[in-house]
Amino acid sequence: MKAFNAPAMIMHLIHFSLICKIIYLTKLFTALMIRKSFNQLTLPIRNREFSYASSNPVWLMSMKFILIFIIAASYGCSSVHKTEYASSTEIDLKRKLKAAENHLYTIHLNAGEFLHIRVMQYGIDVIATVQSADKQFAEQFDSPTGELDAEDIYLLSNNSENYEIEIYPAQKYADPGDYVIKIIHLKRASESDKKWMAAFASNQKADKLRANPETRQQSIEQYKLAMAEWKALHDTLQYASAMRSLGFVYIRQKNYEEAIRIFNQLLSVWKQLSDMRSEGFTYLIIGRIYDLQKDFKTSLEYNLSSLDYWIKVKDVDQETFTLMNIGNLYAHLSDKQKAIEYFEQALKKNEQSERPSVKAVVLRDYAAAMLSVGDSQKAIALYEQSIKQWQATVNTPEEARTDVLLAAHFAENGNKQQAIHYYNHAFDIWKKMDEQNEMKTIQSALDKLEK
Repeated sequence: MKAFNAPAMIMHLIHFSLICKIIYLTKLFTALMIRKSFNQLTLPIRNREFSYASSNPVWLMSMKFILIFIIAASYGCSSVHKTEYASSTEIDLKRKLKAAENHLYTIHLNAGEFLHIRVMQYGIDVIATVQSADKQFAEQFDSPTGELDAEDIYLLSNNSENYEIEIYPAQKYADPGDYVIKIIHLKRASESDKKWMAAFASNQKADKLRANPETRQQSIEQYKLAMAEWKALHDTLQYASAMRSLGFVYIRQKNYEEAIRIFNQLLSVWKQLSDMRSEGFTYLIIGRIYDLQKDFKTSLEYNLSSLDYWIKVKDVDQETFTLMNIGNLYAHLSDKQKAIEYFEQALKKNEQSERPSVKAVVLRDYAAAMLSVGDSQKAIALYEQSIKQWQATVNTPEEARTDVLLAAHFAENGNKQQAIHYYNHAFDIWKKMDEQNEMKTIQSALDKLEK
């Protein structure tokens, strides 16, 4: 679904005919301005387009121009979205994005132009894809930046043509969030820009090799090549990003010793760059590697080190998840009281968040942890609370999975009636989604109960 989710800002109760006249005049005015401009940035809004000209025409430069988007549904006109541009070479547009939505932008570049667009994420992790009008160029931009950082898009145009940029949630059932899309640079590419883009192309090639299990081994040398290019360009940030990706390759290959070596090196690089978020994530990644090796004590040390970073950068959701991780690790170490202490801290911290899915995850992990330390009664109550939280989201698959976990617990403990109840609830969810494999798995579990 391609939709523009504009918030209602003004003109709540204006007569329908007047609104439609404004729409007509806005479209007419925009069309006239398009003819006077070049290097246009076009923002499709359903079937309407706003064009922003980078040629500094008098009508845009004469004042800090305010554009009003009139959004009309098929039945009439519903709301007004207002966006302000500081100059003719900058766009700074904030939009809300929901699960299953994608937003399309089209920008025209002349041959030899360099473009850098930044997408700041606020509560939602997005993916950006870029494709040229002739389909000869197609790239995906998806760095491991989480839900409160930037995705950066870089283009060097070889031809004069349009490029379509698509923004959509990284997770199919993501909670709604906001993002800001902003042009950082749009200029004639210098020799330095061209060298930078050559290094970036090496990095992208490594990313593509890593994504395919059959070529993942080849990505190691390609990342090392990209790192050498970034080092020669004195771009420490991109060097660190390539090193992080190399570390992920070693994790996939279960070469944990080499992965730990890479990420421990990265800690000093992020500190040099004063990148506290990346430093905090690196502690979590190293903790996860030790977790995969069942070294829960060392994993706990790294998770505890990560916690301070999320407090300092005021990332409530990541702090919540880290507290949850620590609770899980204490449960693995059979320290029930410490596990409860950190899960309760996670739930309390989550009260500052507007994301019900985060609370649902914490409650579900809390339930599993309580089962591992033998507190069945508390675990059942927590699973039930988690199911209610999932029902407040669009994430019905996770609701079904939580149903199955609770059903399995009831089945293992001889409570056949409750097990059937939760299995049937999960089955109904998967049936609505036509997920045949999930339905077969649940039916198999139900058949075993009936024997």
